[in-house]
Amino acid sequence: MNIGTTFLIAAFLGLYGAASGEELHFEAPEAPLQTQDKHQKADSTIVYATVGRSQYAFDIYSLPAETDPVEANAEVRLTDGQSVNFNGAFGRRQDELFFVSERDGNMELYNRRVKNEMSSKHSYERMTSDPSMQDRPIQTKDGRIIFASTHVPNPQPRHGWTAIYNSKEGSLHKARRLTPENETDYSPALSPDEKWLAVASGSGKTGESDVVVMKAKNGSHRRTVAKNGGWPTFAADGKSLFFHRQSEDGWWSIYWKDIDGDLETRITPPGRDFFTPAAFHAGDRRVAVAFQDANKIRQIAVLYNGPTASRTEWYMTQLTNLSTHHYNPFVSPDGQQVGYHRCRCLGADSDEYIPVLERHTTSLPGVDLMRIDGSFPSFSDDDKYILYNEGFTGVSAVARDGSHKQLIFKGPAFGTSASVYDKQRVVATASGPTFATEDKTVHIFLLTDGSSGSEDWGNADVLKLTKNGTGNNAFPAFSSDGSEIVFRSGRTGDKNLYIMSTRGEEHGLLRLTEGPWDDTMPGWTPASGWIVFASSRNYVDSNRPAGAFDIFMVRPDGSGLRRVFDSHGGLANHPKFSPKFTPEAGRIVFTSDYAGYSAEEIALPHQFQPYGDLFAINIDGTGLQRLTHDPYENGTPTWGSNGTPEVKARKSTKLSCSFDDSVEWLRPKQAAVSKTTANVNDMQQQASSASFWCPFARHQTDEEIAPSR
Repeated sequence: MNIGTTFLIAAFLGLYGAASGEELHFEAPEAPLQTQDKHQKADSTIVYATVGRSQYAFDIYSLPAETDPVEANAEVRLTDGQSVNFNGAFGRRQDELFFVSERDGNMELYNRRVKNEMSSKHSYERMTSDPSMQDRPIQTKDGRIIFASTHVPNPQPRHGWTAIYNSKEGSLHKARRLTPENETDYSPALSPDEKWLAVASGSGKTGESDVVVMKAKNGSHRRTVAKNGGWPTFAADGKSLFFHRQSEDGWWSIYWKDIDGDLETRITPPGRDFFTPAAFHAGDRRVAVAFQDANKIRQIAVLYNGPTASRTEWYMTQLTNLSTHHYNPFVSPDGQQVGYHRCRCLGADSDEYIPVLERHTTSLPGVDLMRIDGSFPSFSDDDKYILYNEGFTGVSAVARDGSHKQLIFKGPAFGTSASVYDKQRVVATASGPTFATEDKTVHIFLLTDGSSGSEDWGNADVLKLTKNGTGNNAFPAFSSDGSEIVFRSGRTGDKNLYIMSTRGEEHGLLRLTEGPWDDTMPGWTPASGWIVFASSRNYVDSNRPAGAFDIFMVRPDGSGLRRVFDSHGGLANHPKFSPKFTPEAGRIVFTSDYAGYSAEEIALPHQFQPYGDLFAINIDGTGLQRLTHDPYENGTPTWGSNGTPEVKARKSTKLSCSFDDSVEWLRPKQAAVSKTTANVNDMQQQASSASFWCPFARHQTDEEIAPSR
């Protein structure tokens, strides 16, 4: 180890009493994955948005475990640049890699190995084809795969579906569930002797998971070993483990825990965030971690005990220093390599472009599910185009196959609804601040296409439809004949629904709902007989959770109000009717947190709501079906007629890997920063005689490197 590139990161001992929990015993049931029918023909399409996802472009890389960051050419890319690849794990065979990829439509498990002994090329084997999420693969010595999956619903509303499974007979489609019913487990880790499994059990939200261990074979002897912790990893001795926790002072830190005792040690200091540890099993006292550097970039490092082999002294060697985020390290069985994933566009030989549309697999028969690089999509009246917002800076149109993209309005805008009115194509949108209070000025505008029916959209005439002084007006939706628009307005101090003429509210305005609650995000049935919307009306007289909405239907004359979906105090937004709506067989698509978190939120790039999935439900409230399975924020769906043709690869937005991922958003609002001051000063004094790591490209001073707020 090159001590010249290291620094003493902790010289204090934090001891905490953490009594072991009661052991639980149960018979682990079989829970087979399903096989997706790739040949089903779709007669409709749901298009939706995912926050930030289009910029990720992750590939998996590795570095020698003792590489100085100056040796940048030592980094090796392990995956092939197709789609998004992440959360890797080295296999037992040399050059074998297990990982998660979205290349076939959703988060599934893949295996990369050398094609044959005479070739240096790799083959990629798809190991699962279930329209749910599979994550965090681990290969055992006898070839089984332990992994996380969301393919079995949790019967408790707003609880995660993620559970841990152990494959049988060499097939992931024959798996035994290790997580008890009603429980949610994330981030599995296997002990060196493969007898025990550790998981983060709870909600996935910061501060709401505990570290639990169980028998790896069948999930028995389950017990809690550390409260308020996640992402466990067994130490080389198999008798202790490391995990991360957001400490009381607000900093993410790595902890060491004796599994069978009460001894618990914080090994990283305040003043810098450390998370997602991965311990070395080939020799003890080393653990790879991700941490946030002085520029708020996630980097990879290795922590190790000092020369005295005392738990009170830990040093760090930084492995990466590129100006892009590096995630979730993992270690090879021989301890020689550390893997991680990062965005591949940095330093790439050629440009990469973000597709406007990406196909996503779904369990909903006869439906194509498409993710758009934008938000608030809607279908044109003839179903040939998709209208959408790009970064709240305008309105664009794109053909159904992802080609012929056009900007039709430039300016602040959110929400789209398209129709034909007076024999011209029209789009309604809102312009003004997003997520604003009732009194803020937000207007609804009508964009009239002046292209005389040609393929191109253009020469749009812009007409303001709402009057001045009416406050926050947004989320317009056309009636089937294009003559009326339903929208949300805060003009009376409450956000309720109104219907106005497409020529503007001065030509006719009807108040549809009224009350001291929020009614918002309306959508009209194809025959305009019903309006669906999100409402907080059931949470007015209680301690309303933030963002609590249910889904309701009402007739345009205000009659027939009924609740379609009960969120149980959670999120339920952006409802839209299916295009083949009938009063007997209509369906609604919407977004909700009904399935909770699918992964630990600290292990992901910043998502404002890392728990939103798409669901479909019958209009009578039956037949709830989850459509997306991932840890992202999915939302603003729309449902149009006809399936989607093969998406054409067209140059669109250039991939830049530019997304914000500071962990500050996870820090408590009132973190006791003052409590860290004395510790930080002590750390600086104790470390002054040690050799400090200094990233070659940043020219930081020792003062900047030392933990500080």
